[in-house]
Amino acid sequence: MDLNWAHHRREALAAARLKAKNLARSRIPAGAKLHIIETCLRPSLAYGLALVPYNCAVLQTLTSVLDTATKRAVGLTAAAPIALAQAAPERGGLG
Repeated sequence: MDLNWAHHRREALAAARLKAKNLARSRIPAGAKLHIIETCLRPSLAYGLALVPYNCAVLQTLTSVLDTATKRAVGLTAAAPIALAQAAPERGGLG
């Protein structure tokens, strides 16, 4: 047994992409999609942060997956500003 976490990082990224893709394809309302992102997708990614040593590139990729899922949930294109997807709702963002 070694401390090579590459397999876990690869699987976490693949699972996040799959969940984001399935959420984008679903026909539920935008508010429900945002709720699913906040209660299911984001916590599933945050779960491994305490155990697995992620590097900056992997963290940026996971953030990109979350940002893209949030934008698609409300019908925005991927070219929409990242700050819009990351800002808190009380500041006019999507959360």
